[in-house]
Amino acid sequence: MRKWVLWGHQFSEYQGMFDLPNYLSKKNILELACGPTLVNQELNHNSRIVSCDPWFSNDLADIKQKFTDSFKQQVENISRYPERFDLNSYGGVDNLIAARHNNMEKFFADYALGWQEKRYQQLHVPNKLAFASASFDLALCANFLFTDLPEQDIEFHIEFLKEMARVAHDVRIYPLTNYKAKPAKVLGPILLALQQQGYQVSIQDVSFRFVPESKAMLSIKSGRCDL
Repeated sequence: MRKWVLWGHQFSEYQGMFDLPNYLSKKNILELACGPTLVNQELNHNSRIVSCDPWFSNDLADIKQKFTDSFKQQVENISRYPERFDLNSYGGVDNLIAARHNNMEKFFADYALGWQEKRYQQLHVPNKLAFASASFDLALCANFLFTDLPEQDIEFHIEFLKEMARVAHDVRIYPLTNYKAKPAKVLGPILLALQQQGYQVSIQDVSFRFVPESKAMLSIKSGRCDL
């Protein structure tokens, strides 16, 4: 079981995670390791968006079971340790759980059509991303790199980030902490390696504070710069 699946998020939360504007009109957007979010539905009308996750497949019953089981684990975790989370903007634990459950159900209702339209696709890791170079304006990845992987492997992170930078002009990763909300030990070596290979990388403070310790995102811009 994955340690932390992004469950039931919506675009307004992505705005805080990734420092995004109110509208992303006519953009090509890639959402990676996203879990059951509402973001694809919310942005699909004005932009081209593709959402990928290792658990996505053509078997809706299977993915619904996986995400539902993970949802129950997260509910138990938040209910047991509410002091670890900033719930002020959600109106408390019960309101948060109800909203996330509702959002997940909307995701499941959209999934079959989205799979046919290739808005939802399976993410095969550690394989290369199945997209042409520079085919997206923006690539977003939350709660996967640094956070959700069972083994914090530096080379995997580097290659995955380079693949994201290959297919998108603007790459944004949140958070930069591990699943225990501690600074990811692999972050420094990864930043150094990317900089040495000419990638334009920066760490940026963001407003999203669901986990108070997770305050920043990683930004990678296209256009390598040789030192």
